[in-house]
Amino acid sequence: MESYSPKAVANAFLALAKQEGEGITPMKMQKLIYLAHGWGLGIVGDPLINEPVQAWKYGPVIESIYKEFKYFGNQPITSEAVEYSFNRDTLELDEEIPLIAANDSDAHELIQHVWNAYKHYSGGQLSTLTHQPDTPWHRSFNGKRDVIIPDSLIANHYKTLNRQQSVGQ
Repeated sequence: MESYSPKAVANAFLALAKQEGEGITPMKMQKLIYLAHGWGLGIVGDPLINEPVQAWKYGPVIESIYKEFKYFGNQPITSEAVEYSFNRDTLELDEEIPLIAANDSDAHELIQHVWNAYKHYSGGQLSTLTHQPDTPWHRSFNGKRDVIIPDSLIANHYKTLNRQQSVGQ
């Protein structure tokens, strides 16, 4: 599985939500991406996103996603995430909608499974879930905003959850 821009993962979740007539608030999007990244690290062993996760007051946050969607407040996101690159030939900014590679079945399956498992939760409920004692956020948050939650901590947490779920089946 490749790792992607968090915006590509956001666009994958937005596409799934649109297919089902569901909405995703910015807080819910943060948590869905974090959960997909965590389960990817825990099950596949690969990071889904290529940006660090930070521990903020309301849980794990991916800064580029915060900046992209903060203007929606607590309302559903109504537009895809975009990335800009400077075009040296035209001296203009080119706009691109980042996507998960069509042939990356592992990433698509992971995102679909996370969507199926968590789509009925609100952003607040997912925030509560990620705030549980001994979660990577709980172990990392110190009241400051720029604290990175190490991928190794996230991976160990989701490996443990995966083992517990396997035993419980």
